[in-house]
Formats: sequence, C-alpha cells, structure tokens
Amino acid sequence: MTKSKPPALAAWMLEHMQWGGKNEALAGDLLEEFQRRRSASWYWRQVIGAIFASLSNEVRADWTMVWTVLFTVVWAYSLYAIPVLAWPVPMTILFRLDHYLVAHGYYGTPVFHIIGYGFRYVMPFLFHVAAPLGIFLAGAGNLNLRAFTHGLCAAVVATLCLRVIPFQPVLDYLSMHGLAMYWTQLWKWYEVMVMYQFIPLIVAIWAARSRRKIAQPRIVAS
Repeated sequence: MTKSKPPALAAWMLEHMQWGGKNEALAGDLLEEFQRRRSASWYWRQVIGAIFASLSNEVRADWTMVWTVLFTVVWAYSLYAIPVLAWPVPMTILFRLDHYLVAHGYYGTPVFHIIGYGFRYVMPFLFHVAAPLGIFLAGAGNLNLRAFTHGLCAAVVATLCLRVIPFQPVLDYLSMHGLAMYWTQLWKWYEVMVMYQFIPLIVAIWAARSRRKIAQPRIVAS
C-alpha cells in the first residue's frame, strides 16, 4: 500500500525549522517524491538535509549576521586592549583646555558646559559607536548615508534609554558593603561595555542593516 502522508514530525520540522522561512516548493517536491513509494527514512534524511542547507544558505546570503557579532565583540574588547580607542584625546589637551577656559572667565558659562558635555558624551559616542558603525558598513559593502544615519539615530535612542536605568543604587550598595574594588570594575564594565559601547553599537548595526532588504534564498531539492 502506498503511503500518502509523510511522517508528521518530519513534516512539521520541514515547515517550521527552516532558516529563512518555509520553502513551499521544497515541501511540495518532497511530498511528491514521498508519494512515489519513497520510505520514511528517506523523507527524514531529506528534511534534516534541508534544515542544514537552509542554515548554510542563510549564512552565505547574510554573512553580516556573523560579522556583526564578531565585529562588536572585538571592538568592545579593543577598548581595554587599546586605550586610545577608549579615549582618543590625550588628557594633557583636556587639562590645557580646561585651564584656558577657567583663565579666560568661561567657567560656569554655557560655553564651558557645552564643551564639557561634548567631551564627556559626544566624543565617546563618536569613537565608540559612530566610527565602528561606519567601519562595519564599509566592510559589509553597505556604507551609505541613509543606513549610517538610521543606525546613529537608533543608537542615540538606545543610549538615552540606558541612561535612565537606575544603576547607581546598585553601585552604592556595593560600595557601602566594602566592595569598592568590585564597584570600580562594575562601573567601568557597565559604562564602557554597555552604555557607551556594546548595546548602542549592536542597536546601531541592526538598525542600519534593516535598511537593506535581503532576498530569501531558495533551497532546491536534490
């Protein structure tokens, strides 16, 4: 007697576990072949092969998925390994600028606060998010003003959202219980890796990539 239906679990896996979405053409081809006196074990082999093939096709079609994770982790680690990336302006220049502003009566004025805000927030954002975002898009072959601007706007929103998280009480608690060393290490990790670097950069790259529509790869049955 000819089997009319393939194994239920295998059919469900073929429908729901393929990377890039369901492949109607492949499902139809496998069902047609199965109804031509193919065995259940043959159908299982084809389903497992199709799932792995879909993953391979997805990575090849959208290789920046892997590049995104590797690039962000390497850049974040570089902030510790290469101090110039974490703070590219020599401290001597900052001291001289501060001395100049104070000596010429700019202390407490809007100019003084604007410059201070720029060095404290804008410059780290440029080197921790904007610069690596541009490098990433260039390496991915998708460097254009629209994608870059879209990514930067998303990173700004993410940074502002992170700044409202009440993290200071946790640091105060650690400090009150004699964990000053952990207080310093945790603050550095949170401020550099999370607020200024890792999360905003991931959000920026994701938003910039969302401007590019990637066609779904088609899997051909063998």
